[in-house]
Amino acid sequence: MIAIMVENQPKRDAKNKTTLVVVPSSIVQQWLEEIAKHTDNHIMESVTIYKSGSRIIANDVCKELRKFSVVITTYTEVSLGIGGLPEYNN
Repeated sequence: MIAIMVENQPKRDAKNKTTLVVVPSSIVQQWLEEIAKHTDNHIMESVTIYKSGSRIIANDVCKELRKFSVVITTYTEVSLGIGGLPEYNN
């Protein structure tokens, strides 16, 4: 998976350049370590973890997350986030 992310890096002028990685909470740290271990710093410019205890507090969270090359989050965070979308509350 990491090799695919590196091989398919978006162009610098691409509107969306962030890869979202959704994993069980038990392996979030492992993903962070594996990305650091198997990529050059300039390839994966910035990586962040988005989960309980490390959430970004901002008016536009999506805008803030787009600043990162990779966002690692959990299944729980995704399911909590979907509950706030109007189209899923019908």
